[in-house]
Amino acid sequence: MNIIELITKKDDKKIERLKEAMEGKGLDALFLKLSEDVLYVGGYWSSFGLCSILFPLDGEPTLITVDDEQIFAERSWIKDVRYVKLETKDKLGNPLAEMMNIVKEKLEGKRIKLGYEGSIEFFSTNAMRREHWSLGIATYDALKKALPKADMVDATNLIYEVRSIKSEKEVEIMKIVNEVADMGLEAFHNSIKEGKREIDIQAEVEKEVIEKAIGYKGIERLVVFAMIMAGENSAQAYKMYNVSTIKKLNRGEFVLMELNINVEGYWSDTTRTYVVGAPNREQEDIFDAVMEAQEEALKSLREGVKASYPTEISFEVLKKRSYWSYVKHRLGHGIGVNMHEPIPALHLDSKHIINANMVFSAEPGLYGHKFGGIRIEDMVLSHKDKAERLNKYYRGV
Repeated sequence: MNIIELITKKDDKKIERLKEAMEGKGLDALFLKLSEDVLYVGGYWSSFGLCSILFPLDGEPTLITVDDEQIFAERSWIKDVRYVKLETKDKLGNPLAEMMNIVKEKLEGKRIKLGYEGSIEFFSTNAMRREHWSLGIATYDALKKALPKADMVDATNLIYEVRSIKSEKEVEIMKIVNEVADMGLEAFHNSIKEGKREIDIQAEVEKEVIEKAIGYKGIERLVVFAMIMAGENSAQAYKMYNVSTIKKLNRGEFVLMELNINVEGYWSDTTRTYVVGAPNREQEDIFDAVMEAQEEALKSLREGVKASYPTEISFEVLKKRSYWSYVKHRLGHGIGVNMHEPIPALHLDSKHIINANMVFSAEPGLYGHKFGGIRIEDMVLSHKDKAERLNKYYRGV
């Protein structure tokens, strides 16, 4: 199935859920400026990121973006597409002012409740991975000036809640994204060799993923980050600064890869850990404990359970195996148009409930300076009465 068609064609179920959520909060319209939300609603992943959607509860939405991106924007299911200019060779532009003129044209004089991304400060990349555009004070003030009669409402929680449950089309998208991730996991496994540097393996994995994935099921744009950590470096893999170094792989040590892939705006977040050469008994026991922790957590997943419950199950396994002191982080997080979606949080302190068609990570790990670090991380799709691993590549040591 072609991923571009899945993303760009109107997703009636998703739009229906969004409108139901808006009705529940009494919102008449949404103004969305983050590229991940423009993608989520409009099926358009901006390269530069300067874009927005005016999405009314009743009537047709309007997509606004820079004119350079017409080739991508015109694929959106949204028919009313307006273009603004960054600048010309002889005149500086004011794209925000142009954007507000369009908003004013659509809503001027109306007394409405307008939802906006008021509390989102942690957002995903655009397709070019460079500067990112957000909805800051300048945009908020411009909206207030353009729509003085509008009641501005922070719709952050509404957006996150709607995004947490995937439509059937999104499930298919996430499956394709994780087929690409499996290409990277396989490339990593095949590249492990004593004497290689971490950065050499990173380069091989990223190159292979790009070469194999572009054109696969219609894929045109993707982002790949392969972070390789071996030996003592793998003991730091629970931290948020995963970095490949010039360290060479030594026989008998763990080597871990954190693989983050974005395919046409949708994310995968996976990890595999292997041993350079044959594992010893201690390494096999550590690996078996982590594998058991993931498997038991997956068995506990079904619609209606607390998101904290599979974390409890996973942690209990590691406690019984006498590895509790090496546990550093939660079991998992949501994923979709952002790599770390806040819902559901698979954490002991989480109040979230697992629903069918949520996609999240299951990533138990152990980290110690004596043995290094090991993590097994897969993307998981929840069903009514079970969980499904979306990543199929080998998890063995």
